[in-house]
Amino acid sequence: MRKYFLSIFIVCTLFCINNAHAKFQSQESLKQAVISFLKVEIKDIPDAEISVKEFDKRLRLHQCSIPLQAFWPLGNKRLGSTTVGIRCNGDKPWKIYVGAHIHIYKYVWVSKLGLNRHQVIDLASVSKEKRDVTQLTTGYLLANTSIEGLQLKRNIPSNQVLTKTMLDSQKMVKRGDRITIISRYAGIEVRAKGVALNDGSKGEKIRVKNTSSKREIEAYVSDRQRVLVTL
Repeated sequence: MRKYFLSIFIVCTLFCINNAHAKFQSQESLKQAVISFLKVEIKDIPDAEISVKEFDKRLRLHQCSIPLQAFWPLGNKRLGSTTVGIRCNGDKPWKIYVGAHIHIYKYVWVSKLGLNRHQVIDLASVSKEKRDVTQLTTGYLLANTSIEGLQLKRNIPSNQVLTKTMLDSQKMVKRGDRITIISRYAGIEVRAKGVALNDGSKGEKIRVKNTSSKREIEAYVSDRQRVLVTL
């Protein structure tokens, strides 16, 4: 029995000694491998940043005897929340998947105050702010997009990133409006009175009725209560 316990003691001692001297891959080296790999992916993207998710503190991987290899897992997306694979092809091979996020910052339109449905946008009611567009709803409006004069489809709270679905062109002509029909041909301009048969924003084609001739025609909205017919 004494010999048995002595053998167990020797095995445990050797295991503890070996384990104490075992070298593990540092979590910092894993993080740097991910960052180095993703930096190549975003080198042509302005205002991009990389963040790597925290590792489990219990993670123990044998230190790789050769440089680590980073790779994209099959079918993985390349922007926003993503995953990078890290592989060791050394004498004690292993593979791990690391969560990361590629942030892309751009200036977008944001509401300064609460805005009301049907309100017409002016530059005093909105601001240009830098946001991580990888975390925004699809259809966000970049700050170089002209939105002044557009109309809100619904109420918008303050500090809200504006999207295409929130806005509509301001209606310069509404159905039933008394309008001026302007016809142009070969440098000659003729004006007539009419009635709009549809709502229309600037540049839209609508049907109108000439009050004198009773004829219905199509025309383009050119301004408030004005439409243009090009012959």
